[in-house]
Amino acid sequence: NLIAGYMRGFGEAWSVGRGGLILHNPDGGPAWEPLNSGARDTLRSIHLEKFGYGWTTGPLGLLLFTTTNGKRWIAQDTDTGYDLNDAYALTPRDAWVVGQYGIILRTTDGGQTWNPQKSHTTVDLRSVLVLSDKEAYAVGDKGVILHTVDGGNVWKVQDSPVETPIHEIILSDDGTTLWAMGRWGVVLRAPRGDAAVSQSTSTDDADS
Repeated sequence: NLIAGYMRGFGEAWSVGRGGLILHNPDGGPAWEPLNSGARDTLRSIHLEKFGYGWTTGPLGLLLFTTTNGKRWIAQDTDTGYDLNDAYALTPRDAWVVGQYGIILRTTDGGQTWNPQKSHTTVDLRSVLVLSDKEAYAVGDKGVILHTVDGGNVWKVQDSPVETPIHEIILSDDGTTLWAMGRWGVVLRAPRGDAAVSQSTSTDDADS
């Protein structure tokens, strides 16, 4: 029943899944406690920043917000009926959401308002990685990789060596390398250049 998870630090973790399920592990031990999301739909992602603020996403515009490290969740209005696949909480007020048909939303007021951004794609976006209040990446179906260096005013489509769905993008612990993973065992790697670099310059394909 679990669909996605998120770990913060060396032990605390959350998992989400079907029927609005949210589980919390405070210390990396064997015990997971259920949290009441108030939702009945499948939750698809979860991300909390260090002060306990964060979001979880679901179908048909479902977006839940917490200020209490996940103990209490509040539904927020996104003005969309599209499925939301991933969220990234940069600060308690600044967050990004991506989803169906290339939708990208950003809030800078803690989710009181969500503003759409032009992604220049209609494929489903699966994952978003935010590096600063200016720079972010989003990935999705058909090998799509998007990059912005101006807070989302302009998203540029990157050259991608694959046409299969990409499900996740992350940054290495040392902050130097971007990793993207997708269907059929695909793994892509690119050095994180400075903000002016707009194309991936190195990729590795895994065996399918």
